[in-house]
Amino acid sequence: MPLAVVDPIPEDPKNHISRIYADSISRQTDWSGLENLFAGFPAHVPASHYSLIHPGSGGAHKCLEPGFYSGLSRLLLSHGFEKTAYILGPAEIERGLGERFANLEWIRPDSVTGLADWLSNAALYIGNDSGVSHLSAFMGIPSIVLYTVTDPAVWGANGRRVLRIRAGDPSEAERGIAEALDSGFAEESFTEETRFSP
Repeated sequence: MPLAVVDPIPEDPKNHISRIYADSISRQTDWSGLENLFAGFPAHVPASHYSLIHPGSGGAHKCLEPGFYSGLSRLLLSHGFEKTAYILGPAEIERGLGERFANLEWIRPDSVTGLADWLSNAALYIGNDSGVSHLSAFMGIPSIVLYTVTDPAVWGANGRRVLRIRAGDPSEAERGIAEALDSGFAEESFTEETRFSP
């Protein structure tokens, strides 16, 4: 198998990071699979009508204030989501979000496999620029991913049903999420393969 060396964080990227990686690999090897790469994302049929919200990220600067996320459950309920649970990982617990979300239903998966199990049954995922969002998008879960400081054109999550929203403040984020839900983004009849164009 050929070996390719790729700069993990290129200086001043102009394209999506997956395009940069694929171009670098194809220049060093005979691989030219980028155009078919995104067709390989799995499809998803939810087992239930619950939503998951991940209010955190490895970098706190990528997140809106906790109150924004706790208020989303009302918006989701008004769009037919029977239940909403919050995903809290070690970074969120360390930042005290367990106490902030004490009156809400939250989960703390004990492994990536446990997290994937929760995601696999969800009808919708909402989160920030984080590893959890990338996993959700890759798995085919309808995913709404918020970008406060990072550029979604470079670092955005990819998958069959991903909506990337640039959100400088909570009202911008809520407006984008409401518009997506009003348009039927999370419904089974949603047929757009992806909102990502390599």
